[in-house]
Amino acid sequence: MLSEAEEAQVLLAAPPRLQPLITVALQTGLRKMELVTLTWPQVDWERQEVVVISGRAKNRRMRRVPMTETVRDLLAQLAQGPTDRDNRVFGYRSLTASFERAVARSGLAGVSPHALRHTFATRALERGVDIRTVQRWLGPQSLRQTERYLHPSNANEREAMRVLDGPPRGRLEFSSGASSR
Repeated sequence: MLSEAEEAQVLLAAPPRLQPLITVALQTGLRKMELVTLTWPQVDWERQEVVVISGRAKNRRMRRVPMTETVRDLLAQLAQGPTDRDNRVFGYRSLTASFERAVARSGLAGVSPHALRHTFATRALERGVDIRTVQRWLGPQSLRQTERYLHPSNANEREAMRVLDGPPRGRLEFSSGASSR
């Protein structure tokens, strides 16, 4: 998982053509193959979602990932430019070499494109998205597979304990009758 500072390092070191792809990866959790094969018909402007087509998803199941405002604006900007003959959003056939060069220029080591997916999942969890929703966005069939992507920070754990120490957020109702056991 990348820290926000490391994310910024990679983005600054990446060529302008690669920066949108990295940003979309960080904000959708799409796999590298899903990113390089993403076509414009898969961008659902009306629903504000990216549709991962079953044949391109690892588990062969279609899924929909909502767009953040950043992703929507970035894709809208890219849609104004030229497209390749395959109608791909990013125009890459392979991502690995370009990404590795950007990581090397950033001064970081051991960062793969898959780290962007881990970063997305962990940030979503840390910002309050429930794990089932993260699972639906990422596409794994089990929660156990989803948990592999989550790397909560110590700071997030401390914040969680502060939440538990505070007053209840909602009003708890207790029945005054007999137990329902």
